[in-house]
Parts: sequence; C-alpha cells; structure tokens
Amino acid sequence: MNIILLKPEQNNKAMIDAFGDAVVNNLHSTTIEKWTSDCVTFTKDEIHNIQLIIDEYQQKIISLKVAKFRLSSMTLELGRMKTAAVDAIRRLMEKLPLVEPLDLMTHETELWSGYADPILDSLLSSPEEKVRFRYLYLFQCIRTNTQDGDDNPERPDSVITIISESRWGRNFGHGEAKVAEPTDNVALLSWDLCRLAFFNKNSINKNETSSSFSFQVKGKDGH
Repeated sequence: MNIILLKPEQNNKAMIDAFGDAVVNNLHSTTIEKWTSDCVTFTKDEIHNIQLIIDEYQQKIISLKVAKFRLSSMTLELGRMKTAAVDAIRRLMEKLPLVEPLDLMTHETELWSGYADPILDSLLSSPEEKVRFRYLYLFQCIRTNTQDGDDNPERPDSVITIISESRWGRNFGHGEAKVAEPTDNVALLSWDLCRLAFFNKNSINKNETSSSFSFQVKGKDGH
C-alpha cells in the first residue's frame, strides 16, 4: 500500500534515506498533479465575489445573516464541488469568531466541531449520493466495536460512510485529529498515521476496493 503525504516534509526519514529526496519529491509532485488535474477551479470573478463577501463581513459592513445569504445565492449557479467549497466557507463563518482566541483548544471535540466538521462535512458528505462524513469520538466513548459484529476495539476519530438502505454501509475514508500542544508530540502524530494506514488497509481488504481515503487534522499551535 502506498502512502503519499500532502506535506512532503513529514515523510519518514527511512523513506528519504532509502529513495532520496529527489525521488520522493518527484513522486509527491506527480501524484498531486495527477489527483488535481481534473479538479474544478473558480473563475477570477467567483473568487473576487467570495473574497468581497468575506471582507465586508470581517469589516462589519454586512451582517453574518447577509453574508450567508449572498454566499448561498452564489451556489445556485455553481456546480457541486464549487458549491461544497462555498458551503464550507459559509459554515466556517457561522462557527468561528471574528477575533481568534489566544487560548489553544484543549479538546478534540472543539477542533472537530469548530474547524474540521464545517470543511470536511461540506466537501465529503453528499446526501443525494448517500455519503456521510461522521465524527465518532463521542460514540467511541460509549462503544468499542468498529462495526456491528466486529471484535476489533480500534476506531478512528471519523469516517466517511456510504449509507446502504437504512444502515451504515462500508467506510471508504478515515480521519484522525489531535489538538495543538506547546511542543508537538511527533510520536503521537506518527502513530495516528499508522492507525490511518491500518484502517485503510482493512477497508481495502474487506470491501475489495482499490483505494481508501484518509486525512489527519492537527490544531493550530500558538506560534
């Protein structure tokens, strides 16, 4: 199974020693280019209109209610992926204060609900296609089984699940999150990557799919 990190500086030193910087960086750049070659892009006018709404809201020229209405109105003429991106911006505006607090977040629930969920749920969930982004942390505190009938006690912080009839079906994506600490706990962050690889490999084997999607969320530090 190949694991490509979106931030190449996080690649394992053993990988760098074995293949060299040039090979790893080339693999990273070509893979990212392949993944994004068919991505939709906003026009200059669309970017300008979105930025104008955000600026006017931040400068208190318009209210949050008006900003949300104008962003929602824009999506009527946009495709699905552009609409998802604009919805993510709108939901972040609803969640985040205009002035960023100086105190660091101390719990993963706050990180998920305030930052990760507005973005990831908007981009990854699709009710029409029966795809749902699910945050499992609270559920994890109550139950330990990954799915009904499973004996594996491990569970990711979040999953991307396909709904089959009236039940949660197969997972094709997994996520982990950690709040910021005064000093980054590299070992814990690396262990989360190992957990994601484990969940993805299990999903690929169980569902007989060619790939599985994963993501890692890390809270912003105070620097």
